[in-house]
Amino acid sequence: MDCSTSTENHSMEIAIPDLNTCQICDQPAHGQHFGALTCRACAAFFRRCHFSKGSEPRCQYLKSDCKPDQRGRWNCKKCRMDRCISRGMKTNNIQYDRDLFRSSETYLKKRLLPSILSERIPVTVESTLGSPHYICFTKKYTEDNKPITYVDISAFSAKMYELMLNGQTDYSGLKRMSDLEQLVRGLEDYRSLQQRTCLTESSFITKEIAFYAWEQNILAVANWLNYSETIRNLPIQLKMDLLQTTCCIWTKLERMTMTAEMRVNRQCGKNQFVVSHENLIDYSNMKADMSWWSRYHFDELQYLFDLKELFFDELVWEIIEIQPDPVELTYLLCSLSFGLAGIMSCSTPSSSECSIGSVEVDDFKCEICLGKGHGNHFGVNACRACAAFFRRMILGTGFRQKCRLTKNCKPKDGRWFCKKCRLDKCYRLGMTPDNIQHDRDAHLSSELFLENHNKRKLQVSVLPTTVEKFVGVPHSILYFKREKLPKKMWSYIDLSQLVQRTEKILKTEPSFDSETFNMTTLEKLTFGLREARKNQQQFPAIMKSMGKEENCFIWEQQLMTAANWIMYFDEFRALPFDQKFAMIKCMWHLWGRLERLAMTAEMRVNGYCGKRDFVISHDALLDYDNVDYDPSWSTSYSKDELLYFLDAPTYHGEPLVESFININPSDTELVFLICNLCLRLTGKKLANSLHKHYTDIEMPRYAHRLAKLLSIGNDWLNLTHKRKEKMQVAYILDVFHVEFSHPELFQFSV
Repeated sequence: MDCSTSTENHSMEIAIPDLNTCQICDQPAHGQHFGALTCRACAAFFRRCHFSKGSEPRCQYLKSDCKPDQRGRWNCKKCRMDRCISRGMKTNNIQYDRDLFRSSETYLKKRLLPSILSERIPVTVESTLGSPHYICFTKKYTEDNKPITYVDISAFSAKMYELMLNGQTDYSGLKRMSDLEQLVRGLEDYRSLQQRTCLTESSFITKEIAFYAWEQNILAVANWLNYSETIRNLPIQLKMDLLQTTCCIWTKLERMTMTAEMRVNRQCGKNQFVVSHENLIDYSNMKADMSWWSRYHFDELQYLFDLKELFFDELVWEIIEIQPDPVELTYLLCSLSFGLAGIMSCSTPSSSECSIGSVEVDDFKCEICLGKGHGNHFGVNACRACAAFFRRMILGTGFRQKCRLTKNCKPKDGRWFCKKCRLDKCYRLGMTPDNIQHDRDAHLSSELFLENHNKRKLQVSVLPTTVEKFVGVPHSILYFKREKLPKKMWSYIDLSQLVQRTEKILKTEPSFDSETFNMTTLEKLTFGLREARKNQQQFPAIMKSMGKEENCFIWEQQLMTAANWIMYFDEFRALPFDQKFAMIKCMWHLWGRLERLAMTAEMRVNGYCGKRDFVISHDALLDYDNVDYDPSWSTSYSKDELLYFLDAPTYHGEPLVESFININPSDTELVFLICNLCLRLTGKKLANSLHKHYTDIEMPRYAHRLAKLLSIGNDWLNLTHKRKEKMQVAYILDVFHVEFSHPELFQFSV
């Protein structure tokens, strides 16, 4: 018995440990650390415990027999340290000051550097008083005797009211133009007064000069707005609101464009800005009299009034790069000015988004064929076709070409019929073959191209000749193509009574109680939405069939509901009837679809309808799988044949229902979403006019140019935001002491 016991003990003592397991925590080991096979965590623990002076850990459970859990984590430092020592871990190999002397010395220097610098910084007046440099020396007045400058512009405001009410120009020659073309004419008439040479440099801006320039700018904006027939027909209050929001953007952006144009023509310097028809300023030589505006001097307010930032000099260089024509400039002015007016009228935040693309310079002609140029190719401004022709001739058979006629051939409509004369003109204008790249494609890429080309050929040959491919007709039409019905057999839907009812609603103002009358615009529209939803049934009837009568009934409900809802919009009621009817025609269908999507999402969440149900009206819903669509009144094809075109869930916007469920918008948020989408559709008139302009100048692919043009608008908003942040600092520090009789005229100025 004793012998066997001793044998077992001996075998345990000479057992070889597992080289893959830590002897302390039984987790995967890293290597030999301090005399034992451990992981890095246990080795670091042993080293930390050795360096922790004066620490005498005790067992938490007072048993001194704690063990790690299944994940190798110890809850008792005392027992973990005891196991380390029992497994043979020693402190002989622990390294002291393992970092190099140089790195330790650098660390100490960096650590002492802030204290050294703080001792070297002299005690200035700013650091003692705790006030910025531009404030600490200039606090001249107290709150009691601080002077106030009162600016009375009531007479000028009355003049603006009269001008916006009656106008001062004969607009008879603008009737056949679109709104955009009318505003372009107004911009050109205003800029025709610009003095191009011998402009006077204003080196010192006084109160009188500033007010004169301000009045002239507002007069220019008022005259420009009156060129638009649509704006002239607006109510006077809306026109005045539009003038307030437009003047702060229009004047600066128009002057920036004029400065860019005159810099390109070298009529002003790089550090000069054209502020009016007769005057310009130099950033480095301009001063201003601030005594009427602030208690601080101009030099003390350099942080707030950096001239290059104040006049948006960065945007001037972007405009120089793009060089917008009058039509594009007018569209940009309208997009920014009218967009700000719409945002402020709804009293809701807005964000701008736009993706910026690159454009190619096409303002010069190809010197070879006199067509549209692309860039500098082989030393000459040429189009891509002529550049490719020159390269082919140099690498090919250009030296063997002969003229067919008299060696004096010329292009016709940009096309050459003689290669020899075309090549001679290339040489004559200075094209050189020095920059031609030989063997531009790598051998591997050429090889891959041939391999892929052969694969495509093989795939085409392997594809069987189906009926659709042989006939050339898609599958959705192949088996059921019908003859076109004559117009006499078409379904006729008379909507005259529906239009009359809509007109009656638009001419009748809704009744407001005292509580509703004092609401904001968004609150009134939210109230109108709740009124429109009062008749919604919790358990509507299931619609079994969907035909002509059902569609007409749904259209009638959506149009009537949308018309009643939009009449809660105060600014909408102030519009002329023609404009109100034009807007309701654009938005009623989208309004009805969005409102029903939100209602479907709400009823699904509350368990009043299933996942495949859509609440089509106040008292009816349809099941996508069990409704019988009857398209015979609108087409000669059956429901199954039109499934690809009229899939019910997609048609009703089913993917958006899930989004409404996830977001769960409130009534106010839903109204804001509806306004943001519906009212935007009514403002595409100017965009269509711009599209017509690009079509007239033979520029069908203008997306990149338009995107870069609109990028100026994004930059404008970003810079304006920066300006507002700085001005907010000025307001907090009470820098200005000016009061206006009509402060609303300056609420959008920056």
